[in-house]
Order: sequence, then C-alpha cells, then structure tokens
Amino acid sequence: MKLYIYPIFTALFFLSSCINAQEPVYNKKNSIKPQSVRSIDDVYAELDFGQVIKHKKIQGEFVSIETNEATGKYVSKLVSKESMPSLKYVSYAEDKKDVFVFGKQTFNLKNKMDPSSLSAYWLYSYGRNYLCIIGKGQSASGSGVQVSYFALLELENSRKAKSCQEFVSRFGNINSLVDYNKNGDIAYLRIVNGKEMGQYLLTINDIKTNQQLGKRSLLLKYELNDKFIVLQNNAN
Repeated sequence: MKLYIYPIFTALFFLSSCINAQEPVYNKKNSIKPQSVRSIDDVYAELDFGQVIKHKKIQGEFVSIETNEATGKYVSKLVSKESMPSLKYVSYAEDKKDVFVFGKQTFNLKNKMDPSSLSAYWLYSYGRNYLCIIGKGQSASGSGVQVSYFALLELENSRKAKSCQEFVSRFGNINSLVDYNKNGDIAYLRIVNGKEMGQYLLTINDIKTNQQLGKRSLLLKYELNDKFIVLQNNAN
C-alpha cells in the first residue's frame, strides 16, 4: 500500500476549524446527578474541568511490518492516506524500552503498549499543533487492559516534534485531554484506583509533572460494560 509522506501543514493547521461535533461540551454548572449510570465520556461532558481540545483522528491503522522472534523486536507502522511523516511503533520483548519513530525522530517510551490497540490523532490548541498516540496496556498474557497510555508530541514544524510527554489513565481516551486554564496548555483527566474495590478517583493533572491541578475530583464506581456511577462530586 502506498504511503503519502510530506508535507503535513494542511493536515495540521486546518484543525482550528475541525469537527466540533466530536467534542463533548463541558457543563460549567457541574450538574452530574449522583447514582446515575453513565459512560466515562458522559461524565467528562458534564464537568467544568477545562475546555476540550480540538482533535481529528488520523484515518488508518497500525499494521505489523516486522516480526523477529530471535531478537524480540516487533515493528508496527501506521498505514494511512493522510500526508504525514511515517509513524512506527517498535516493541521489544522483556525489559528493553519500546519506542515511537516519527519521521527521523525516535522517542523512548516508559510504558509498553499493545500495538493492536494503537490510535493516533491530530490536536490543535491556541496555534500549537500536536500528535497524540493512545494505546492500551498489556497484561502478563499480552491482552489489553483498562489502562490507557498516552504519548503527546508537540510539533515544531511539519516534520519535527520538539517534545514528547507521556501520561497514564484508566479508561482514558482522546476526550481525556483538556485545556484546563483555557490558555492552550494541555492537561488530562486522570483516573486511578480508589481505596475500595471497584472505585476510581478522577482528577485533572498536569501532563508534564503528573501533579493534580486544583482540588476538583470525582469518586466513581465501576459498573458493567464500562459504565460508571458518581459516588462523590468534589468538582464544585
């Protein structure tokens, strides 16, 4: 299959007017009703946890292009008709770090993702452009789990990223990214295990330090089929 490479200015900078229909609109009144069963996106949509980040999913899929059981190296590549640099995910067996290769740049990753779960998005926020890769974690058996890993590349130009930030959240997706201070600085909605079985704590955190921003939080109870009940709302 033919890949279309440079340039990507058109793919990046059209995002200022991109698909608002995909974005939840946060309700500043924080009108979540306790004990109401809802999806995590519904929970996000009713919180005043910042302004949603404009995004567009890159159409395509990651396909395996190299398997070397002798060396434990496995390479997946994003196959897409979009005009962009090549994007590869290189995974290794055992303790060697996995890497993302964006064009000619290589980024070592702290966490190992399931290559079959990977998705990629363009993001636009106050004149800054980003590439976000999201993947599920792997259990000991190699199957996907509830943990989502994020790699967020801020783009210097059409061919180069100037930074890569990594962060983690349970049940995370592209709607986990928000502009908390409404100034273009991206934060993320982080979900971690609560003190009791089946309970989770949602906070808003800085992508660089992973520190919580403000005192807002929700205590959630997990139900079947990735649904949640809000047990406690400290978002006000």
